[in-house]
Amino acid sequence: SAMIQDAGYQVNFFHGIPNPEMRTFDAAPYLEKIKAEIDVFQPHVVASASKGGIYLLGLWEAGYWRGPSLLLNAHPRCKELPQGVPVVVAHGSNDEVYPTTRDHLEKLIATGTENMCFLYHTADSGRLPTKHLTRKGDKHNMESLLVRDMLPRLIDATLCPGGPEAHMIRTWRERISQPRLEAETWLGHKPEGLRKRWATSGVDEQKLFEVPKGSEEWTTVETIFWAEPKETPVY
Repeated sequence: SAMIQDAGYQVNFFHGIPNPEMRTFDAAPYLEKIKAEIDVFQPHVVASASKGGIYLLGLWEAGYWRGPSLLLNAHPRCKELPQGVPVVVAHGSNDEVYPTTRDHLEKLIATGTENMCFLYHTADSGRLPTKHLTRKGDKHNMESLLVRDMLPRLIDATLCPGGPEAHMIRTWRERISQPRLEAETWLGHKPEGLRKRWATSGVDEQKLFEVPKGSEEWTTVETIFWAEPKETPVY
């Protein structure tokens, strides 16, 4: 909660509701209470985590909330996403409470409206010859949300007019150092810009040309390859 508040959000937590995973539990009376709280607070985003996902599903189904939504830990009862609603789902490959395959998660995202849904999925890396992993996917308590402004970025993603995926791609640049950004800008971000430095028209017989070492182009490319990110890399 401190991370969200430090990011500048006004936050309202709904307390005093029971565990919705109890047998014969009827969530309807509590959905009315949550709806009343929503009417008073007027949030831009509604977020849930773990068992709280059942309440978010109930709000969707009852039509009590059709705005931007963040679902941390895809609950097993969530079979499809509401239409016309921006939804971000976050889940780890090592979730020990709700183990779910990536294939299943991607199919879940596909049930939502195109360009309005995004899956944030953290998975194990491939194994090194030593059998070690360079990166481990999140468990149920998603630790990766606490670094690189990830949780605030996911919240912002639900609000992005261009779609949550566009927002995540755009904010990747914030993790890149200024020297690398400047080098990428110098080279150009479009094919037309890159072609300005070609030594061929593209139809000549010779296709490969060596870039002189020490030239501005060489130095710029070298800067991109050697630039360190702003934050400590995971490997």
